Amino acid sequence: MPLVIIDDCPLNLAILKRLASSRGARQVATFSDPVKGLAHLAVTTARLIIVDHSMDGLDGIELVRRVRADGPNRATPIVMVTGSEEPGVRALALEAGVQDFLEKPIDVAQFKQVLSGLLAEDGWTQADPRERDADHPFYALRRVAG
Repeated sequence: MPLVIIDDCPLNLAILKRLASSRGARQVATFSDPVKGLAHLAVTTARLIIVDHSMDGLDGIELVRRVRADGPNRATPIVMVTGSEEPGVRALALEAGVQDFLEKPIDVAQFKQVLSGLLAEDGWTQADPRERDADHPFYALRRVAG
């Protein structure tokens, strides 16, 4: 089963996909258009969904509500990426069905911790030894995203 990432920022998609791959995810589907991501989730079972909070066209909380309402991912763990520090945003997201949060900018240690908690039984928490290499492509992306 794939990991599905929905974020309207191409740089965040690249960072999240790279991090997921470095943690052992073999199938990662990415969508910059939340409507297309939602359509994909209506017909595909995911192992984990990572969704941005603030997106054009369909925000993350509404997307989560729709995923939880019907389809094959009603019980799939969902992580929301957010830069918002508003307590109301988190409360609404949890009420919609989000299990955990990732802060913007994406932090490698936090990403590992969240995935470890949600996916440890699948072996996705085994680190890629290349991620210690400062010249690794992920770190180049991280320096740009800052």
